[in-house]
Amino acid sequence: MIYALGFVFLFTVGGLTGVVLANASLDIAFHDKFKKDSDYIKKFWVGLMDGDGSIQVNHWRKKNLQFRLVIKLKYNIQNISMLNLIKKELKGRVVNNKEESVLWVVDDKKLIVNIIKIFDTFPPLTKRLRAQLVFMKDCLLHKDVDMYLRKRNNKYLVNNALSFIKDDSYFKEWLSGFIEAEGCFSIRKNNYHSFSIAQKDEEELINSIKIYFDIQSKVRNSKGNIWSVETYRKSTLLNIISHCNEFPLLGEKLLSFDKFKKNNLDIVL
Repeated sequence: MIYALGFVFLFTVGGLTGVVLANASLDIAFHDKFKKDSDYIKKFWVGLMDGDGSIQVNHWRKKNLQFRLVIKLKYNIQNISMLNLIKKELKGRVVNNKEESVLWVVDDKKLIVNIIKIFDTFPPLTKRLRAQLVFMKDCLLHKDVDMYLRKRNNKYLVNNALSFIKDDSYFKEWLSGFIEAEGCFSIRKNNYHSFSIAQKDEEELINSIKIYFDIQSKVRNSKGNIWSVETYRKSTLLNIISHCNEFPLLGEKLLSFDKFKKNNLDIVL
């Protein structure tokens, strides 16, 4: 009896949350609150870096090492706004590439050293970015061009020490940043709407997202070792909508999510 009452209470509160966030003015205010939350931006940024970011080390004429942090996205006003938000929090600069792409770039060594300290608190969750981070830290420590030239072909190789470890203290915020980069909200005329997410070489990570959202579909491996999961299940879509309501997207993906949510109002309410 107590369990049943608790279920009704939680279901009612969840429904009311959906109603509130369906109100445009309240929805905007809610998202604006997160845009001013420094901690949220940092955790979200780590997820975005895991999806669309890169930690780069190069050399100049085999004399000096050059360091760079980059996020590259499709050119549109929403992504420009999001990257300017990250710029405001972490510094760097936002560069438009002939209206084809927009980049957040940091190439100042001192600033990079300060920014990557964020990863000490909120580590990357993809093997790719973890490997890039380890290589950059090694190069920053030794400042050795010869060492860089010897190891550069291996700088993005994944090893067993970089296996996926889920940290619940920032996973939810991280996940919204990762969805912003790699998630897909599909709206279909037959009303079989779906959500999917994928990443190369990341079976454990995709499986963790599957478990978090209670996705019943299998995690699949396609060509190129790209692991993905997709769901059409109504109750699971409710979980995904509730998550993105609580931990909002900040760029172009927010537009597709809002359309997705409107086409699934019967799920939210």
